[in-house]
Amino acid sequence: MNRTLKDKFPMYAVGVRDRGELAVIITMGEAKPDQMNLYFQNLFSIMCGLVESAMIRAFEYEDVARRSMLVPGTNLLKPEAFLPKVLAANDLKHDHMGDHLLLKVECEGNLEDVDSLLMQSIRQTDEAGMLTDDGVYLLMNQAGEKELPIILKRLTRSGLRCSYVPQTQEDALLSEAQSHIAQADDGGES
Repeated sequence: MNRTLKDKFPMYAVGVRDRGELAVIITMGEAKPDQMNLYFQNLFSIMCGLVESAMIRAFEYEDVARRSMLVPGTNLLKPEAFLPKVLAANDLKHDHMGDHLLLKVECEGNLEDVDSLLMQSIRQTDEAGMLTDDGVYLLMNQAGEKELPIILKRLTRSGLRCSYVPQTQEDALLSEAQSHIAQADDGGES
């Protein structure tokens, strides 16, 4: 509560924490003088408690949902979760509405080590995952062939070896992955 009525500061503020880290701050920007009492303070606290409780449940749900899409022990998306993201990026590229790069990561060592290097090296808008050929791929949204040399150099410095998947090869890979996942969904029947 802003007891000294400082200008440009909220009248009430409460922090919402997720696993001990501040995730969201709920504020009330202005309050009338008669709203600066214990009743309104308690009312604001109760409302914020309800919002906090809902947000924490949403954070937990998001975490559980995300984990079900990941290869166990990694942050790599499973093929059935990664494929729709690559397909969407590919459709945007074909429609001249966006650009992306698909890179194949040359895996040396176990997946956990590769995952660790990837998570330290990629942007928040990038996705790392596997396709049905058991290869590890990196989908770099909003990047094109012009940026490829810079990206490959940066990834190599990070200890990753990646190769660019040309558009025709990407189209064939995605088509194969789609049919493989469709067969798996049908119970293996063709």
